[in-house]
Amino acid sequence: MAAKTQRNSTNVNNTPTVTIVDSAEPRKYRVMGSCCFCIPEIVGVFAILSMYFFTGMFGAATSFLSLGYTDDGLTKAILSVFGILNTLFVIASALGVSAIKKEKIVLMHRLSIAFWVITALMIIINIIILALDFNSKDSYINECVSADPSSPNSNDADTKNFCEHTVRASLIGETIRLIALGSVSIYFAYVIFRFARNMKKEVLPFTAPPVPINGQSTPTYFVYSAQPPTSNNWVPPPTYTVKTIHLPDDFKPDSKNP
Repeated sequence: MAAKTQRNSTNVNNTPTVTIVDSAEPRKYRVMGSCCFCIPEIVGVFAILSMYFFTGMFGAATSFLSLGYTDDGLTKAILSVFGILNTLFVIASALGVSAIKKEKIVLMHRLSIAFWVITALMIIINIIILALDFNSKDSYINECVSADPSSPNSNDADTKNFCEHTVRASLIGETIRLIALGSVSIYFAYVIFRFARNMKKEVLPFTAPPVPINGQSTPTYFVYSAQPPTSNNWVPPPTYTVKTIHLPDDFKPDSKNP
């Protein structure tokens, strides 16, 4: 707080004095970071949470509904895990939006850690699925050859060569997709974590106080001005009551003049 002027009120009975400090408090705004290199950080966080909310709902519904169309135990386990993780994304996203609007710093920090954990689990599950696909490459090739109606002979070289290239290209595409989506997910988790960490340092647009006129805040009043003012010793402005009393002649300057 930068003090501009100071005016003390005193009286003859040595009663507590009241100091009036005219101050201009600096805005507690921090230069916000950016998300995706082009938009404000808070806008990016809201966009990320909204995206996770809707994609999580779709992913959870798809995973749980797909359980009724497969009899394979491993596939059911993977679908169940995906459904649970997507449900956690939905819950964490909804709580995150509420925490930002209500400026619940502790809750937002915990949710940012939860996003790290959920993102890591999603990436691990996708890596396991990709590893299983690579391990089953030969069976995929055989299924491709058997499914070709133009080649009744499964030993046809052209058909087998075509299926090998198709399966290989599909696996390479899945690898690239996993790397890209994993990198983006890690970046989104970092943006949420960085925003939660910096919530104490910045004033959010919907929680900021009104901007003072000409940068001047309301004067602050406090009793016994032996130390700088703080937010704990602010008192309302003094109220003075005028009471008329009779003064002795000694207090009347005109009474001593003939």
